[in-house]
Amino acid sequence: MTRQLCETDRLDEKMSDTSDSDRASVYSTFTLTAHDDLLASKQPPAVDVGLRPWLIVVGGFSAQVCSFGYINVVGIFQEYYQTHQLQLMTPSTIAWIGSVQSFVLSFASLLFGRMSDVFGPRLVVVPGAIMLVVGVFATGFCTEFYQFMLAQGVCTGLGSSALFYSSTAAVSSWFSKRRATAFGVAASGASFGGIIFPITIRHIEEAHGFRAAIFAVSAILLFFSLVACFTLTGRLAPVGWKDDGRSLVQLYAAPLREPAFVVLTVGYFFAYLGLFVPFAYLTGYAVHEGASTSMAFYMVAFLNAGSIFGRIICGRLADHFGNFNVQTIFILVSSLASLALWLPTHSPAATVAYSVIYGFCSGGVLCLYPAVVAKISPISEIGTRMGTITAFMAVGSLAGSPIAGQLISAMNGSFAGVCIFTGVSLALAAAGVFTCKIMISHDAFSKT
Repeated sequence: MTRQLCETDRLDEKMSDTSDSDRASVYSTFTLTAHDDLLASKQPPAVDVGLRPWLIVVGGFSAQVCSFGYINVVGIFQEYYQTHQLQLMTPSTIAWIGSVQSFVLSFASLLFGRMSDVFGPRLVVVPGAIMLVVGVFATGFCTEFYQFMLAQGVCTGLGSSALFYSSTAAVSSWFSKRRATAFGVAASGASFGGIIFPITIRHIEEAHGFRAAIFAVSAILLFFSLVACFTLTGRLAPVGWKDDGRSLVQLYAAPLREPAFVVLTVGYFFAYLGLFVPFAYLTGYAVHEGASTSMAFYMVAFLNAGSIFGRIICGRLADHFGNFNVQTIFILVSSLASLALWLPTHSPAATVAYSVIYGFCSGGVLCLYPAVVAKISPISEIGTRMGTITAFMAVGSLAGSPIAGQLISAMNGSFAGVCIFTGVSLALAAAGVFTCKIMISHDAFSKT
């Protein structure tokens, strides 16, 4: 600013002998140049450059540990409740707890996605962290179905949603060329959580009881929530609330006027209808096929171990071969694994193999969908458009596990219907994502 004032003084001396019209022209040019310099000085930081974007990824990793990392172990709670606090209820009834948790996480994106756009990620992640830790801590005191539903289903679902969608908005804004890689690294936090939580719950529950295990999980979530709170921030200034005359319904419904977005939404509805079914029932399936209770508890850990590599590798591949291409392949392989490997599997060893393979592929599906949505969205509307598509995904996740539970009951304890249901749902999802890719690129073989 001092330099600009000095230059203005010299300009005044130089213009003293010029005509009024010429002087006005020169001053106008100088003023516009200074104004452009001032605007340039206020430009947001560059994407993909420096340490700051990767600190955001650390925050995204921590948020994923707390959101999907905790929800990924729903199968452990399902199996434990069936033999302890809720042993008089059917598996399909108990499954509503995890389904509501997943539904709230996804459907609340209508709120938290828009809030991240309007107010910035940090003002969303902090209340989310509080809700999550309080909900998990309260779960340790629950004994009745409605209590588990409120604490684990609703409260932790809301907290997880706020953490997940605020971190998604933050990571999206800090990366462009390496966005899929960044999403993959951040999303590996969900798999990391899916490994440490089963081990923590199993060992502490055996030694000190269920309540102590839940308190230990609460402490882990508190640590990672604090990391997310201190690191997550948006690259762009929050847009603030602007009344453009549209209601919230019109705001969220606007993307549904785009045919490609509608097809992608349908595809991801089917993805979420089947994707979380193995997470919920693989532990029970392992017990059904003769595995010990201890080994069955670790099935979720095996699944998430595979998922870590799937999330990271999927992101790297997507940056080179296209988000839609890699997403379609990973969804399709998840479908084939369920039909060709889980369906005919009848031994603990084969179940472990399926857990790792399905974890690898499903991890790629979960990590990449934000990058796919971002591919067809303006950067300033990612939170809102994510809210629209995940509202439909929420309905799929809400219905998937209870439908699978009904299939088990209808088939007298057999899991064959669950395997087929999972495989077919994911096959339809792959068809939807690939169709959307053709609609936007007009080329089945393009790197889109």
